[in-house]
Amino acid sequence: MSTNLKIKIRGLSKRFGPKCVLNNIDLDIQQGKSLVILGGSGSGKSVLIKCILGIIENDKGDIYLDAEKINYGDAKSRDRIISKSGMLFQGGALFDSLSIWENIAFGLFQRQKISRDDARLQALECLKEVGLGPEIADLYPSELSGGMQKRVSLARAIATKPEIIFFDEPTTGLDPIMSDVINNLIIQSVKRLGATAITITHDLGSLYKIADNVAFLREGKIDWYGPLSSLQTSPNQHLQRFIKGQSIDEVEPIKVVSA
Repeated sequence: MSTNLKIKIRGLSKRFGPKCVLNNIDLDIQQGKSLVILGGSGSGKSVLIKCILGIIENDKGDIYLDAEKINYGDAKSRDRIISKSGMLFQGGALFDSLSIWENIAFGLFQRQKISRDDARLQALECLKEVGLGPEIADLYPSELSGGMQKRVSLARAIATKPEIIFFDEPTTGLDPIMSDVINNLIIQSVKRLGATAITITHDLGSLYKIADNVAFLREGKIDWYGPLSSLQTSPNQHLQRFIKGQSIDEVEPIKVVSA
């Protein structure tokens, strides 16, 4: 793997009561590459992303951004990764009380000193980038279809021109055609920005389309990590069962991991 890392994770652990969700994880996330994180329900995928962003406080371990350790106890240090990141949430997470353009411009208002007129212009440009027109700018999320809401969420994620974009199940609830549209838009947006992408997905169509590298989480650990090109030939039986849609439980019972 390249030493040109955007994010480096070492010894990351997190437990909730007796349940060890992340157990001493090491993970390298390459600059400008697309990492897809696979794993069954409860394997720790969302917790891992939330620890990286500082939404959840990890119990042990260190996270480095551009080779500099993030001190999540210090607001300025924590803000380094927040300010460089965009996020497309699983359910879209658009604000019902804000218009479409205000949703897209939300990060611009939060992070930059910008007038409403300039923010609106930037929001309209972002809409164009995800294939939507200015006629929906003053509508509200409830007036859009699920696929259009996903596009708006993507527009919001890229509006601040982030260096890192997190995608949480970006195609959940979409039909195959709209899923392919979203996958293509993700690829285009990441390439245009030169961003590092980190995606959680159960959609194998998305996996094969957007991934450069793959991390497979199982029982709180990285059970396999490598380039997409090596996925099909990996000898890891749990990974092979997962991508073939076979229950991981068929291999052995899931255990509660002790740190």
